[in-house]
Amino acid sequence: PNVVTYTIIIDGLCKAQVVDRAKGIFQQMVDKGVKPDNNTYNCLIHGYLSIGKWKEVVRMLEEMSAHGLKPDRCTYALLLDFLCKNGKCREARTFFDTMIRKGIKPHVTIYGIMLHGYATKGALSEMHSFLDLMAANGISLDNYIFNIMFSAYAKKAMIDEAMYIFAKMR
Repeated sequence: PNVVTYTIIIDGLCKAQVVDRAKGIFQQMVDKGVKPDNNTYNCLIHGYLSIGKWKEVVRMLEEMSAHGLKPDRCTYALLLDFLCKNGKCREARTFFDTMIRKGIKPHVTIYGIMLHGYATKGALSEMHSFLDLMAANGISLDNYIFNIMFSAYAKKAMIDEAMYIFAKMR
């Protein structure tokens, strides 16, 4: 088996939430001399996030670095999504800023993750700051982004603002 074969098995086990077993397969892979890649680590990180084991995620990030690999856009998207869904938008923003400093350009999905986190918390000013950042970086708003904004205003009963966003969407 090569790295792709192992990664597919690891991903399946993680999706089945038997992450400890996936980690065992990962160790077997390393022991057999097959070098893991970013996709392999991202599968394990996603698995640990899905069962709420943040300390294991940090350990995976350290191990990833020790193997000469760096988190990529997918890695950051996983981390940001977990943090935002768990009400830790401030920590997510720290990771987002780290990603930028490391030269990894976020795409619209990553902006959407952050916006959704802020919208869920009702942090509209932070949401607007992110929208400004998107515009400054030339990221076009898509339907998903508009829906996040629309929903955030509707939840706050800011009907005029929600209707303004709706009109802008059209």
